Amino acid sequence: MQTVTFNCEVITPMFLGGADQQPELRPPSIRGAMRWWFRAMMGGIIGNNIPDLQKLEMLVFGSNDQSSAITTKCKSYVVKKNKYARLPHKPKGSKAERNAIDINQQVTIELKLNPWVHETKDEIFNIACESLKLLLNFGGLGNRARRGFGSLYWSSGKDEKEILSDANKVFNDFISKMSISKIGWSTIPTFPCIHQSYFNVFETNTDDGWETKLITLMQEMSAFKVPTNDGRNATGWAERGNRQGSPLIVHAKKTDDGKIKLLFSHFRTILNSYLSVTDSDRDNLEKIITANFKATQLTVF
Repeated sequence: MQTVTFNCEVITPMFLGGADQQPELRPPSIRGAMRWWFRAMMGGIIGNNIPDLQKLEMLVFGSNDQSSAITTKCKSYVVKKNKYARLPHKPKGSKAERNAIDINQQVTIELKLNPWVHETKDEIFNIACESLKLLLNFGGLGNRARRGFGSLYWSSGKDEKEILSDANKVFNDFISKMSISKIGWSTIPTFPCIHQSYFNVFETNTDDGWETKLITLMQEMSAFKVPTNDGRNATGWAERGNRQGSPLIVHAKKTDDGKIKLLFSHFRTILNSYLSVTDSDRDNLEKIITANFKATQLTVF
């Protein structure tokens, strides 16, 4: 039975828990985030071929009618919790403090291929591994994960371009094995996709601690969303019953020398029509990232 473990470290507080709202790192949360990154990578390769994307996702992660081909476990893990502010940039009394899985603790994530999987089992297992690597290197887990909270560190020894290149090869092997057609995107994608024309990555070059970085991040994003700024809706929105997840995902990245940098993954995608976001708005958001955070765009393709 194929099994692999990822030894990780919690870099920023993780607001993640069960029904009782107590901090807990649960396998379904990890698997759900892996599915998100699977869609982003697969959508960037096969394009607007939604039926086949759903078919491939079901083969790996299951559906209401089929169990997941992959079992996810958190091993050697004892919850250490602490209280942190989910909105650290707000005035005292409105910071939305909540217990979180604390930083600087080790977590081992195990992926295992279920024994009933026979067809394309190597490809399915490799796809799951690459989906988790994308999550660990670009995303996070739990509440406020798109703004840097819930980031995990896993040492791959590779930079972002190499990580995406490895994933691209594995996903293409799976597509070839399954004889899936690549339709491509003739216009901007309708969901977040890792595609050379619609996905940009930026990295900060300052070495402040994670707390200072996230406070600055949220202050700048809050200032950017005021009505007088062009492009303010490009970060998503939530008001009057309307909600649009942000296409900007921030990951707290630990470098080999122990410093923390922020990694901005910007998906240039169609948002809800009420936001009326244009390419100019998306460009303005990227200008804010480079100017206000002293961030450099990385070459990832």
